Amino acid sequence: MLFFRKKKKAEQVVTPYEIYIEQKEEYIKYGFSYWSQDDPLEDYLKMAFEILETLLEGYWLFICRVEYDAEKQKKALEYMQCFANIEYIYDAHIIVERVNMFHSHLLASYFHKEKEHDVEHDFRSFTINGFQNHMEMKKTAEEQYDFLLHNQGDIWVGYEGLFEGPTMELEIKNGLFDMEKLLDLSITVCKKYDKEIKVIYGSEQKGQEAFTGDE
Repeated sequence: MLFFRKKKKAEQVVTPYEIYIEQKEEYIKYGFSYWSQDDPLEDYLKMAFEILETLLEGYWLFICRVEYDAEKQKKALEYMQCFANIEYIYDAHIIVERVNMFHSHLLASYFHKEKEHDVEHDFRSFTINGFQNHMEMKKTAEEQYDFLLHNQGDIWVGYEGLFEGPTMELEIKNGLFDMEKLLDLSITVCKKYDKEIKVIYGSEQKGQEAFTGDE
């Protein structure tokens, strides 16, 4: 008699959302990444923007994107021109928006859904420079962009959509936000959306822990 064993179904490997945190001499280094394209990009953006909304409260923000695709640049500007009371400067490739809260028409234009399906993965990138003190806008986009390159501010954010997945890095000057509170905030937001998490501590911290959305 022949016996046939049923093949076990391959367990689906869930890619965790990765949180990196490290205490440097002058600032906290933080990263929030998802090294996969399994989840919709919109899921990542909801969590990333929710974290930023808390961190950037009370700062003057300069949100900058550089786009060399003329058609994409044109569409972004057309979207932004639909709104009143918006402060931004631009040239052929650069757009810089200044806001005093994390509510950006520039980012809305960048991730604007033109189709019914979710925001698709794309090689987008942007930076945010946050200043505690009031900062005026420069006269030209190039001048403003150059200033931000050399004056990072009190909080700096860099987002990049890579082939491997989206990633966001932050540098927060010491004394502005507690590192443990930042970690707790990140874990709370990820659990809210029922996402599996992996926490990696930098070289100056001991150990490495993994959390899941079910814990």
